[in-house]
This record gives sequence, structure tokens and C-alpha cells, in this order.
Amino acid sequence: MKKIKFYFVPLCLFLFVTNFFVTAMADQEPGHQEKVINITQTEDTTVYLDRLLYYALQKLGYKMNLTVEGMVSALVSADSGFSDGFLANLAGVEATYKNLIQVGEPISDVKFMSYTQTGKSIPLKSWSDLSGKKVGFLQQKPYIETHVPKEAYVTKYDSLNDLMEALQAGEIEIAVNPLAGGAHPFVIEGTQQNGIIEKLPSYTFLNKKYSALVPQLEAVLREMNQDGTSKKIMSGEITFNHSKNKIVLFISSYGGDTLWEQQLMDGLCENFKDNTPFELFRVNLNALYFGNNDYHWQVTSDMIHTDFLEKNPDIIVVADNEALTFVETYYHSTFNGSPVVFCGINGFTQNDISGFENSITGVTEEIAAKDTVTQMLNMFPKTKTIFVINDYTDSGKKWRGDIEKQLGNVQGAVHIEYNEDVPFADLLSKIKSLPDDSLILTGFYFKDSAQKTFIQDE
Repeated sequence: MKKIKFYFVPLCLFLFVTNFFVTAMADQEPGHQEKVINITQTEDTTVYLDRLLYYALQKLGYKMNLTVEGMVSALVSADSGFSDGFLANLAGVEATYKNLIQVGEPISDVKFMSYTQTGKSIPLKSWSDLSGKKVGFLQQKPYIETHVPKEAYVTKYDSLNDLMEALQAGEIEIAVNPLAGGAHPFVIEGTQQNGIIEKLPSYTFLNKKYSALVPQLEAVLREMNQDGTSKKIMSGEITFNHSKNKIVLFISSYGGDTLWEQQLMDGLCENFKDNTPFELFRVNLNALYFGNNDYHWQVTSDMIHTDFLEKNPDIIVVADNEALTFVETYYHSTFNGSPVVFCGINGFTQNDISGFENSITGVTEEIAAKDTVTQMLNMFPKTKTIFVINDYTDSGKKWRGDIEKQLGNVQGAVHIEYNEDVPFADLLSKIKSLPDDSLILTGFYFKDSAQKTFIQDE
């Protein structure tokens, strides 16, 4: 009978320390009986701008729900009446979207920012200066698309990360992206702000079924702009939650059913209970079932966004890579200003926290694969093959990449083989077929190619 031994890669934990801050609270003014109005917005709109409109509508007796969509999709939704309005856009969109009415008082302004590679500033005084340049911007940005000269070489991207990474790699010379509602410029390593191409006021638009509400909302926004309320909301000085309890938001990559997640929750509750009154909210991304599903993530972000409109979480705790990617993707639109603590992150780089480096701290998972294999070979010197097992989820791929990097110099002494993405039954068959002089190194395995998942205890 073959004796194949299993080894589990031990972990080394490193702590990155920074300070976190708490959002101040202010008194909420009494409102009228609430009615619900559904507003669409784009993902580059900040939570402070959302909160500004939320406050204005609240003074008029409305509760606001939010949905995040691409620019064109959001405008179509508001124009069709599927949603009730659009949070912020430039004057003139009502010429195309006939069912939208502009609220006359500006809610904010929009700066069309340009970005270049670090040390490669390009003078830009107007849109025409982009002529002949390799320019990148996001999909569904019609104002940018119509103002970039035809002589420019244009590439469109699906996400801000993709746009900035293309700039970093030199695929484009200039990245253009709007900055609205108190948002901070989004830069990653190797990129820099290059300057403002144009600055314009932005306005809220309501579907014509709310035509009677337009002048009322305009008057409230004007009052808020004049008495400084808008400025205080945009700076984070004013929020609207009366609770003295601290709000802790725990976002897990998985479904909450692993021993690791349960231990994290127990640790959070144990550490907070004796220090300060707190409310713990939990969101499970269920990445083993959904993966990084854009629709699932968007719905989850919308839910969180609406739930925390009155006040940001005082701290966000994220567990494993998918949860950190989720927060990084939606930080400026949903979590802007909240401090973040991460744990269990594999293959950590600064790009994982681009855009909110000063608001995050955490613990990474460092895999000690080389040391583990060295001990394995010391114990079993006649070993010819080491079979490494990881799944093909994002976390599993990061584990494998780290293991491959560490075991590169071991290849000559022993054959290193990695499992394919196959159903679990096929993986068992592969294990049974290994020669007697084989050892198995098990890394991260929670899901097979048939989408069957396994809990930690299994």
C-alpha cells in the first residue's frame, strides 16, 4: 500500500501599523414622513456627495436609496423612470435624455483630471492638447469621449485599476478621469497627477414624474451651499447617525461557515466588548460560490452604500484577498473615509491598496513553502516528486504563485508537480497514481473545477 504524506504550508504573519480615525457625528434635523426616492450614480462618485443629496432629500421628507451603474446605464435608467433620478452630471444631458429635469443649484463640481507616468509631465491647457497623444479613459464617459480630439489615439478601459495599470505599463501616455464630490485623485505606483483639463459644475437630475420636487430640492441645495452645510458634509464634518456606538463592518471573502472566519468573529467581539459599545455588521461575499462576480459585487456594494448613508463604519475589517479587492474596488464610492484593517492577504503589493494607502493597515499571510519542503526532504531524503495542491480561486492562484517562486531553486533536486483544475474525484485519482517516492504539499484548496466547495474541516 502506498504511503503518501500530506504537509500543510505554515504561515508567517507580518503586521503593518498605521493610525485610524473615527468620523464625527452631528445632530440630524427632524424631517417629514418619509417617502422613498431611488437615485442612480456612477462608481466614481463619493459617499460624501451621496450623503449631501441624502440630507437635502431628507429635509423634504424623502428617504434615498442608491444604485451604482455605468454613466450611460445610469442616465438611461433615470430617463426611463426605472430609477427616479441621477445624482450628479453636467448641464445639458437633458437634451439627450428628454425625461430628465436639471435641478438648477449645483450639487458639486467635476474636475477632469489628467495623469501621466511619474516624472513625465505633459503640459495640457485644453482638450485640444491631447491631439496626437495615446489617451485612455473609462467606458461610458460620453463627455470625455466627445471632447478628446479625433487625432488622439484612444483606448477605453472597464475599471479605474485597468486604466491606471495601463498608464503604469506605458500602454498610454495620458489617463483622463473625472474627479467629483470630494474624491481624492487615484494614483498607483509609477503614476502621478498631471493637472486639471477642465472644471465644471455638476447638477442633480430628476425624472419628470418628480417635476414638482425640482424647485424644492433646488431651494434646499442653495440654502445648504450658502450656510456652509454642503461644505461640512463634503469634508466629513457632518454625519447623521445619533448612535454613540462604534460601527464595525466585517467583510469576509467566504460564506461565514469556516472555522477561520468564526475565530475572527470571536476575536473581534472579544477585543471590542470591554473597550467601547459597538454594533457589528457582517457581509459575506461567498467568493467560493460567486467568484469575483461583477453583478453580485455591485448589488452588495449598493446594499452597503444605502445601509451606511447616515454614517460611515468606524472601522472595516476585511478577511482574505477577495474582500480586500472588493473594498479597493468600491472604496471611494462606498467606504470613502473609513479606516480598513485586512487579514489573511496572500501576495500583497501596494497596488492592492492604491488610492487609500493612508486609511489601511493589516496582516498578510506569508507562505513558508521553501522551509517546509526543506524539512520534508530532510525527513524523507529519497523523495523524487513533490505534488503541490491548490485550487484555482483567486486566493489559490496567489498561493500557487508564491509557492512556485519559493520552490524555483528546488527543481533540480526533486520534481515539483502542480495539480490541474479538475473535479475532486479526478484529483483523488491523480494522488493514487503518484509513485511511492512522492510527497504532497497542500496549500489552499476549497473549491474544485466542478464548483464543489469544501469547508476547512473537510
